[in-house]
Amino acid sequence: MALIEVHNATIGIAQGATWDTGVQAVKKLQVQTLTIDDTTEVRETGNHDVGFWASKIKQGKYNVSGSITVDCNFGGEWLILYALMAGTAAAPTEQTPSQSDYLHSITIADTHRKFFTLAYEAEDDVVCQIASCKIGSASFSFTENGPLIATFSFIGSSHINTGAATTNAQLNALALTQDEDPTIFNGANNYVRLGNYSTGTALTSTNNVGIISGTITVNRPITPYFAIRGTSTQSTYEPYSSALGSAEMQLTFANIDDSVFDPFNKYKNATYQMCEIFLDGAQLGTGLNTSLKFQLPYLMPVGLTGYGVSGQAVVQQPTLTLRSGIAPAAAAGMSGFTKAIRLQTIDKRSTAYVS
Repeated sequence: MALIEVHNATIGIAQGATWDTGVQAVKKLQVQTLTIDDTTEVRETGNHDVGFWASKIKQGKYNVSGSITVDCNFGGEWLILYALMAGTAAAPTEQTPSQSDYLHSITIADTHRKFFTLAYEAEDDVVCQIASCKIGSASFSFTENGPLIATFSFIGSSHINTGAATTNAQLNALALTQDEDPTIFNGANNYVRLGNYSTGTALTSTNNVGIISGTITVNRPITPYFAIRGTSTQSTYEPYSSALGSAEMQLTFANIDDSVFDPFNKYKNATYQMCEIFLDGAQLGTGLNTSLKFQLPYLMPVGLTGYGVSGQAVVQQPTLTLRSGIAPAAAAGMSGFTKAIRLQTIDKRSTAYVS
């Protein structure tokens, strides 16, 4: 046994098939942070003849939860996590023959999302494992000239440090499928476009808005549950959906210019909007560039802050909050879906991000 420094610890994942049954990790995951919380319900008993203190203390329900934060890169393994939460990902299509520029479209399925095994090194001869993890939310944040950052929050089953389905050697043998450039909001072709929902007029460069920061949060709330079931009952069954899903976006504008976009007007008049956020990467062979695109076709403005006057020489930079719903018909330029959000990526991966 030897200690292992955090920056040398390998993290691996694999899509699962049976809840609380770990499988060998097949993909290496790059992360900023991996946070895991283990808690148990405490059961205490006491009798009147032993005084004020509990005479027996036992563990009850065993709760595992955590979060994974990543700097998003084009075609990175973080897309597996998003697709697992979405529950589906269409088979990709090559856009230019023999140039490995595959278009992936990930929308949110109506069925249960999928789960995965998480394995990570604690020591050079110890692998810890959460047999099954199910993601309940994905949150993306970005700033001008900064990276796209994603945080995935999950509920897990059993968390062990012996008997993992993956060994240290197997973890260390994993390689990144794609090690592409990070997504940075400073390219000439990167944009945020926002305009009135329409089935006839697509967003264009005339809808580009100046944004200094933004967030997109996709929630699919889940709840663990337990039962007496003839086996160890401290770990949860596969968590179930506990509320309606939602997608919400916040955009902070660089300034107020109603000739470009009038957030106050859109908010006060409850005008449905549609939005597209695009990041452009390096060219794949002689084909298309790697890219990442968020599409939200049917957004209702639900909050507005930042209007007012304070201080000296301060530019007003309002923040508009929008909630995404199901469009009555496909928005122009966003054919093939009407749900709250779609994530599209062009990268070298030739297979779907989930099976």
